[in-house]
Amino acid sequence: NIGLRFGAWIVDLLMVLIFLAITFTAIFYAANFSLESVNDLLRSGDFSLTLIAFSLMYYVFYFSFLDRTEFSTLGKNLFNLKVVSLRKNLSLAQSFFRTIFSICSLLLIGLPVLVGMQDKLFETKVIVK
Repeated sequence: NIGLRFGAWIVDLLMVLIFLAITFTAIFYAANFSLESVNDLLRSGDFSLTLIAFSLMYYVFYFSFLDRTEFSTLGKNLFNLKVVSLRKNLSLAQSFFRTIFSICSLLLIGLPVLVGMQDKLFETKVIVK
């Protein structure tokens, strides 16, 4: 199950990165930035906080909302996985805090998620459909 979950997470992470790329491409295009000015902005480091903020926002939105739907995330759907609540239905709060916890666990190389702490804390389970 860990291998399936990791594969699904990689696909979902790629989706978040694609959404980020589309967003910033559209912003740079609409603002009439030249490729040289975009390159200078990326090299300067001034753009880092904006990129981190958008990345976190997209990550949280993607997982928090899509895990609650019948479809789930693209990665989970491709790997036939679904997040379910051990209570009645998966609440937005459960999904949101579960996602925040997964971001924090990345600082610890994902170990808390690997040992199932995420599911225990938020009373959820990832199942094969």
